[in-house]
Amino acid sequence: MIRPPAVQRELGPRRWPARLGRWWLVLTLGAAIVAFSLWFRVLNRSVTPHGDLVDGIPSVLSLQVAYTEDRFSAVLEEWSGEPCVVVADAEALDLVRAGEGYRCALGPGVTVPGDGIEAFKRNLILADFVFPVVYSLFAVAALLWAWPRAGRGSGPGAAAAAAVVMGGADWVENTLHLVVLRDVTTYAEAAAANFPGQLILAASLAATVKIVLIAVFTVLVAAGLAVRAGRWLRRHRLRLVQ
Repeated sequence: MIRPPAVQRELGPRRWPARLGRWWLVLTLGAAIVAFSLWFRVLNRSVTPHGDLVDGIPSVLSLQVAYTEDRFSAVLEEWSGEPCVVVADAEALDLVRAGEGYRCALGPGVTVPGDGIEAFKRNLILADFVFPVVYSLFAVAALLWAWPRAGRGSGPGAAAAAAVVMGGADWVENTLHLVVLRDVTTYAEAAAANFPGQLILAASLAATVKIVLIAVFTVLVAAGLAVRAGRWLRRHRLRLVQ
């Protein structure tokens, strides 16, 4: 069917960003994100353990949004400082946490390695330059699938541009952290280093841009899914009534 020129102009051509809004692509990229998340959980345990068993150990996010040289150095100190006390069970863990004299307390089987800084840099190189590409593509695909009308006109281009900024900010953050830590592998070296505050601030600003855009994409996709679910329920309700 040949559409009138006015309708054709309104719809516009389906350029490559619009073609990302396919359900199978959303599922594939979503599965890749889950796999990356599990991998990051394993990799990050070589930097610092996560979860309720840890008291006083900052996460990788704390370094990403340190903003100042003092906070940046404080995170590195926690990653590569004296080992935490390891206790036998959860009850003993609560008792140790209530006491004094320990930097942190860990549950049974959990340890803090002494090479947290080197592990962090290794993890950046191994995974954190590929992951932004995956989650940026997923963000565009999920948004265009959740909001089908956004697949026409300037919608795909705007979504793709925002995703490029989001992934690019992550790359900038990772690159700056590698530059700042290029000669640092232990806390002794970190304590003696004169970290450039401007680069730490720039890395934190890039991380903030990334986090904000991830939140925006998440809200938009969730809203689109809610609208689609509401329309599906209304259609099926009408069918049941008829």
